[in-house]
Amino acid sequence: MSRILLKAITILFALVILTGLIPSEAGQSAGPVISADAPVIEARLFKNGIVMVTRKFTAGREGGNFFIHDFVFNPVHGTIWVQSDSDVQFRTHVETTEKKGTFLNGDRMLKYLAGKNVELTLNNSDKKITGKVLDIPGTVFSDKNILAISTNEGTEFIETGTIRLFKVPGTTISGNEKEFAVTEKVQTSGIMVSVGPSSQKQDIIFSYLTRGMLWAPDYLLEIKDDDDAVITMQASIRNELIDMEDAELYLISGFPAIEYEHVSSLLSYNVDLNRFFSALSSASGIRGRSAVMGQMAISSNMAMEAPETYQGSQEMSDGYDIYYQGIGKQSMKRETAFLTTLAESPVRISRVVEWNIYNNRDQLGRYQSDSNPEQFQEDMWDILKFKNPFKFPMTTAPIAIYQKGGFYGQSTSYWTPAGEEAGIKVTKALNIRTKHTEREIPGERETVSIKDYKYRKALVEGKIEINNLRNKTQHLLITRNFSGRLVSSEGKPEVTLLAEGVSSVNELSRLRWDIDLKPGEKNSLKYVYEVLVRL
Repeated sequence: MSRILLKAITILFALVILTGLIPSEAGQSAGPVISADAPVIEARLFKNGIVMVTRKFTAGREGGNFFIHDFVFNPVHGTIWVQSDSDVQFRTHVETTEKKGTFLNGDRMLKYLAGKNVELTLNNSDKKITGKVLDIPGTVFSDKNILAISTNEGTEFIETGTIRLFKVPGTTISGNEKEFAVTEKVQTSGIMVSVGPSSQKQDIIFSYLTRGMLWAPDYLLEIKDDDDAVITMQASIRNELIDMEDAELYLISGFPAIEYEHVSSLLSYNVDLNRFFSALSSASGIRGRSAVMGQMAISSNMAMEAPETYQGSQEMSDGYDIYYQGIGKQSMKRETAFLTTLAESPVRISRVVEWNIYNNRDQLGRYQSDSNPEQFQEDMWDILKFKNPFKFPMTTAPIAIYQKGGFYGQSTSYWTPAGEEAGIKVTKALNIRTKHTEREIPGERETVSIKDYKYRKALVEGKIEINNLRNKTQHLLITRNFSGRLVSSEGKPEVTLLAEGVSSVNELSRLRWDIDLKPGEKNSLKYVYEVLVRL
């Protein structure tokens, strides 16, 4: 029976810290180390640079120790998921190999040149410097690029960048000379996967969240006429993680909770205790870290039943607001990107001009800027409205608007479920003139006391003026938020009492007018409200 090993992977490093034990190679089966490739077979990309990668390699019936060279193995803490027919253990591992060759740079040259007499010619000079190279660590061809030479006149420290000619008298330099041949020990970091025996050949599939791949969606809305357009969804995908060949790619829309997003697993190549505890504290708080670390001391090696074969995820989740969009098998080199079209559909559009006039009073009823009230007046914008024509939600992304090959504007399209309406800002409505003013209606200024504070009761009249200078009838939506109790209004606006005013002495109200203006037509709308102003 196949088993999914949902493991808090047994980590030797963690056992030392949490239990005080110092294990040897316990848990690692005897036998030679087998170098194995574990290519990415699937990648599921979020828009924030987090990606769930799934990798696979094959082990024989006898199992063994498989070394996966991966210098970028950096899983998010608590996300490693292993699927296997037998017990599997992951451990950090450094493989040391010998590399033979000829090296004439850096500290290797120092070892050869130390104690030898050399003759140097500097840039912009025919003067020759002769002397013996001193074996001073960190001087020859180091980060400081300094060469130390003992001459008849003393010790000279010469920048290697100023040397035009370098001679070693009596020596013929050849790549075949034994004195230049170096055997170098090279250390390669990665993951050792110890696989237990099984009755048959077995696929080891492991997944984890990590950082290094992302997708960035965008939309293009091409206007065909007053009522029709075509919307196209594209995706830019960048890979800064690992080479992939024929890997299934999924693009994720939604907002899943990834509480430990910034905490690297203890198996990560660059983690240490300070970084781990610091990141864990930030993610879960001091009390949360204590609880999490206490639970980590318990080995979770319980097996769970799973289907006989590995299955990729479905495009739509069941009951959750998260969407997986498959784009098929893709091959990508590390540090590359590509652009692809995901969907395209005709769509019916309508245009409206929106003007939002914000509330310019604070909770105490005072004007926030008596000297410059127009800073609270928003410009009027042409808004395109349409219903999401796709069978999946439109995610938050840039959207560019084109018509007859011309660029009309770019805005943000926010998350919109299938069939729901979206509104896109296009251009400022410059040919619709507007004016908004308010004045206090003269009368007796009554003073009231509320919780030991005195307020002045004022009656305010607002006036909105609009003039359509366009050659077509315009549909306008005008919104005015204000602090106070509505007394009267013209034009039959929709009146809404907003919850944000519940903690204020004044109500917070919204008026919303929906009107049409013919070419050249003017209109004015008045409203009156009562407001308490703290003295």
